[in-house]
Amino acid sequence: MHVETDAQLAAQVLACDHNALTSLPPSLSSLAKLERLNAGSNRLTDASVLKALGNLKQLKLSHNSLTALPATLADSTALQELDVSNNRLQVR
Repeated sequence: MHVETDAQLAAQVLACDHNALTSLPPSLSSLAKLERLNAGSNRLTDASVLKALGNLKQLKLSHNSLTALPATLADSTALQELDVSNNRLQVR
């Protein structure tokens, strides 16, 4: 059984930029109220964990090695700012 902590429920902003991360931890999806995430300037190749974060208003993923984004981002009504510059994204 997983119990969410008060910190997980309350976290609205997370900055993990400039950390040489190659992936975002699956536990990130437990941050239900997360509104702003800066994971720029890392080595990310996968952003699938973001599909569970429907409250994101600001998402910064610039300067990574992403080739795709979760399709759910296109359907997000909350997302106001998205920076995915300097990645390896391909248009399909």
